[in-house]
Amino acid sequence: MHKAVNVSNDTYKELQNIATQLQKPKAQVIDTLVQVYKKATKESEKAKLEQFNKDMGAKINALQFSKSIKMDTNNIDEDFAALARTDYFK
Repeated sequence: MHKAVNVSNDTYKELQNIATQLQKPKAQVIDTLVQVYKKATKESEKAKLEQFNKDMGAKINALQFSKSIKMDTNNIDEDFAALARTDYFK
């Protein structure tokens, strides 16, 4: 899928120079440049996400409650019966 974009004359000349040096068509050079950019962006985003997850994990592990919390799941159906679907949502 190709999309037309406007580029400055300098950029066009640089692409032409790169294509000439590589002895490849401009379209192939542009496709390769876009793929490299997408890969670099993806890796950068992945690194940012990993750092965010690490920071959030540290905050979650540092979280302490004033008293212990205990869940009783013996009567869970009764406890959550009030959350059953009603005619209101139909």
